[in-house]
Amino acid sequence: MNYNKGYESKGRDNRKESYNSQESIKFIFSEKGFTDTKGNLREELMTVEAEEIAKNLKDVTTAQLRAFFNEIKALKNRLENKESEENFEKIYPLILMIKSKVQYRYSKDKNKLGVLKNFLFAGIDRIILEKKEGKGKEAFINFAIFFETVVGYSYEYIKN
Repeated sequence: MNYNKGYESKGRDNRKESYNSQESIKFIFSEKGFTDTKGNLREELMTVEAEEIAKNLKDVTTAQLRAFFNEIKALKNRLENKESEENFEKIYPLILMIKSKVQYRYSKDKNKLGVLKNFLFAGIDRIILEKKEGKGKEAFINFAIFFETVVGYSYEYIKN
């Protein structure tokens, strides 16, 4: 799916609703991925791209942002826990389920959560793509680190 274009959907009365241009933020990572040719997190991802996404999350509350970040972080911790026998294949369905959770929250607060929804959808879709290439675990860990960077930048822009 292309998250780099404005979002349109049909409402209950079949009218097209166009959401504001804020939702048309370009997610460069959905095309370039999270890493450079050497397998390291891209510098632009962790600086320019993260801050640009954070700026566009200004309508999201810190509680909404932290709820999704904490879920991603908890899954990352489970995956990295050396004493646990959980592997990426066991965690993967829970990663995919985040899309349904954000869609649920979005349906309750469309005016504020469009950018967050599109960001998480794009990130999870990138993880799905990289999983097909045998790099799903690494992509998820990289996305979690990237998301933490976005959260760090967002506190400057979120109004609450």
